[in-house]
Amino acid sequence: MITNFMRVMRKYRIRKDMIMKDMTDRIGIRLSELSAIESGVQPLTRSYVERLKTEFDFTAEELSEIEMCLKKKE
Repeated sequence: MITNFMRVMRKYRIRKDMIMKDMTDRIGIRLSELSAIESGVQPLTRSYVERLKTEFDFTAEELSEIEMCLKKKE
């Protein structure tokens, strides 16, 4: 299933010329965990979003979209 969070993350990776593995290496999680979060199998949490915001330079629009995805999950 393609979630809104997955769309935001894919757009970011394309813009930054990254792959999922690049992200997981920087935030210290397994690739399978990132995939599960993006696909909605594993819940998106505030702590995970904070780790992303600390590690990556999202645009204001991307941050807003991520926050909206988080609010839908809470």
